[in-house]
Amino acid sequence: MSRALYVVDTQTAAVALVATTAKTVVSATGGADYGLQLCKYRISFDGVTASAVPVFCEIVVITGATGTATPQTPIQTQGKVMAATNMVGNVNYSAEPTVTAVVDSFDLTPNSGTLVYDWQYGDEPDTGFTSGFGLRCTAPAAVNFRGGVFVSRV
Repeated sequence: MSRALYVVDTQTAAVALVATTAKTVVSATGGADYGLQLCKYRISFDGVTASAVPVFCEIVVITGATGTATPQTPIQTQGKVMAATNMVGNVNYSAEPTVTAVVDSFDLTPNSGTLVYDWQYGDEPDTGFTSGFGLRCTAPAAVNFRGGVFVSRV
């Protein structure tokens, strides 16, 4: 049996990062009757300077009803078609959401740095009801972000 997988990503518009400012760039949150499991994520930058200082990237757990961002409908990419869901996707936060935990953090080069990470099956982090996952980046210099989170309902 295949689980349903959903993606929220930047699609056609890159998200601009402002130097030294933490910014949640993309997130997915579950509904009042289910949590989410983070299956994979994708991060990419469009920098062109080989000596640029790395971007600090964080995978965070967020609460669903906070922050200000551009809404985006999660797209189902795998599994049996599910009935309409109240899952929420957001990109390009202008007011940061409430972060309850940092799941992972690392540095990634902004010089066309790209990371695609699949959690090993059975090791995926998950959240409780009305919570979700976000990608938050802090860049030492201005650079653009593209990427997304891939989640399933639990």
